Amino acid sequence: MSTNPAYKELAYRRSILRFMINFMMTDVVGASGAAPKRTIICEDVFDCDKEIGQDTILDFVEELQEIEADLKVELGKFEFRKKDEQSKLAARLKTGGKKTRSRKAKTK
Repeated sequence: MSTNPAYKELAYRRSILRFMINFMMTDVVGASGAAPKRTIICEDVFDCDKEIGQDTILDFVEELQEIEADLKVELGKFEFRKKDEQSKLAARLKTGGKKTRSRKAKTK
């Protein structure tokens, strides 16, 4: 059995986002008040403005968290069931919602 392709794609994207959020928070922002391990440099501005500030990074991380939350909602729309549960449901639908009995129960 394999994962539904649409679900798998959303789950992969959510995992990548979680990785990026964790990386940004630990390495670029600095975990638990520690100094950041890395800085992000913008090559499209003058040298005096090239280091991207913590506020800008935190705003971006917040956007990533919102996207990750949206993906979580989308993933929650999928339904997983055991195969035998699906067949029991199908049997109940065929009988108009009445529970089906085994042959042993009918002969008693």
